[in-house]
Amino acid sequence: MIIETEIRIGDIVELSPTKMSTLDDLDLEVGTVLEINEQEHCYKIVFNNDTYINERFFDNNSTSDWFSLQHIINVERDYKVINITDNQDTITGQEVCIITMAKVKKQVELTEQGYTITAVVDEFDTDKFIFAGFTANELSELQDTYSRVSFAQYKLRDAEIDYVPIKGWQSKTPINEPGDIFTLLDLGYSEADN
Repeated sequence: MIIETEIRIGDIVELSPTKMSTLDDLDLEVGTVLEINEQEHCYKIVFNNDTYINERFFDNNSTSDWFSLQHIINVERDYKVINITDNQDTITGQEVCIITMAKVKKQVELTEQGYTITAVVDEFDTDKFIFAGFTANELSELQDTYSRVSFAQYKLRDAEIDYVPIKGWQSKTPINEPGDIFTLLDLGYSEADN
């Protein structure tokens, strides 16, 4: 399976261009998940040519439709960086930096004007991202930032840190600087949004 993470409301998804004939061949490939039908593995996705950077509002003229999981080729999710630590993978002995990121959970409300999306950081629902070749000090500028991760750039990896097994995400592409970790940086969320 290409997608190794559960798709959530508010995630940004990329659709396979070859599967778009259901929308009269409109050139729409990236959208925001509004609803999920878990039994059918289908996702209601909205497209908008005039989105805010965080996709916080979609007006009534926005195009939306249902797509099955097989149409989705990438998932992007917003996170808040909450912890950066130096560690050692006890299986490989490799020095690694682990960034713990809290998911930005989104809720959708249908109003008379369209779909309004609100976001709240859940510091108890986190993912760990594993980076070799970096120290926590080198990535410290990311602390408390809100940014977007593309799961197409990561693969799930089993690791053992301090003799405790963890599942973490490891980059498939070279990370040369902190900004390479994300597809969008500084999304503009603040504590006031919570």
